[in-house]
Amino acid sequence: MGIWGSNDRVSGRENMEAMRRAGFRVEIIEGADHPAYLSKPGEFVRLVLDFLRSINVI
Repeated sequence: MGIWGSNDRVSGRENMEAMRRAGFRVEIIEGADHPAYLSKPGEFVRLVLDFLRSINVI
C-alpha cells in the first residue's frame, strides 16, 4: 500500500500511478504534504490500521 498526501511535492503523481499500475493499493490523504504521517497523523494511522486489518495482520 502507498499513502500519498494531496499536497506532496516530493514524490510525483507518476510514482503513485506506477504503484497503481503494478497493482498496489494507493490512498490519498487530502491536505497532507509529502510526509503524510506528520501532516495528518490520525488519518495516516487509520489508513494503515484499515490496511492491516484487510490482510488479517491485526
